[in-house]
Amino acid sequence: MSKRTEKIGSVIKRAISTPINDLAKEFNSGITSINEIVISPDLQNAKIYISCFGGKINSLQFVTILEKNKFKIKAALSRDAFLKYIPELKFFIDDSMEKMGQIQKVLDKISINNKILEEQNAENNQDITKDDTTESTESSDS
Repeated sequence: MSKRTEKIGSVIKRAISTPINDLAKEFNSGITSINEIVISPDLQNAKIYISCFGGKINSLQFVTILEKNKFKIKAALSRDAFLKYIPELKFFIDDSMEKMGQIQKVLDKISINNKILEEQNAENNQDITKDDTTESTESSDS
């Protein structure tokens, strides 16, 4: 993204955060976060990635509510952001936190498996050392 689209993205984020939070409170969606805004190079479209945690409705339901109430959000955007063009807003679920949780679970399993393998290797090495010690004692006795 260019610096211009990044600046416009931050302006849009500030302008739409209040109406989105108001909708979140109204529909009991819990903690709502605007994680990322991606602006098209022509500044006509904005993809807004949203996360919701701990609410009575899930993220998909909240995104549907945002789409239905897009006119309120665009009204706040046109009122609070001084932009030549108000971009078309499209809302998406940001599932990066869920993906991070899944990746963390896989990494935890790998870590546990590595510890088990290390313990097994340590036990096998101790058994081999005991066998070598026993054999060397027997051969020195003869």
